[in-house]
Amino acid sequence: MTYYDEMAYKFEDIRQYYRKMFLEHIEQSNRGEFQVLYILRNEIANVPSEIAKITKITPGRVSAILASLEKKGYITRTTNPKNRRQVFVTLSEEGRKFAQKHSDEAHECMRWTFEKMGKQASADFLVNLEAFLTICITRLNSDELPDDQMLKEVLKERGIPFSIAQQ
Repeated sequence: MTYYDEMAYKFEDIRQYYRKMFLEHIEQSNRGEFQVLYILRNEIANVPSEIAKITKITPGRVSAILASLEKKGYITRTTNPKNRRQVFVTLSEEGRKFAQKHSDEAHECMRWTFEKMGKQASADFLVNLEAFLTICITRLNSDELPDDQMLKEVLKERGIPFSIAQQ
């Protein structure tokens, strides 16, 4: 096994470990509610079928999430007068406040974490994370392995100050 194989396995272990912890934290509320609230708060979609498509949550589950959010007073559903089969979903004032509170808590957690990491480690982490994700996505979206020149161009386009390691 190469060094890079070991790094890929280590990354997967870290991802799985922390994914489970994040999901457990998020699932203390009902699963999927925060995703739906985020979409509604940011006006990405307001129709259940669009919400299901964006979140990759089944339409049935989206329906259950919307029912739960409606029961809590976080959303309102209105029928399109031009097409009675279409329903529009909007955040209520209470839902907007709840979504904002959750967003503020997440932001504060990240801010605190970066403060504990320090300026240089935080900056390096974000550059490396963006480079990592950009390189991964470039690879996933390519039929063939991207060469170093292509990766350099993509990183440059995104304004990511990162050098490709020489083999």
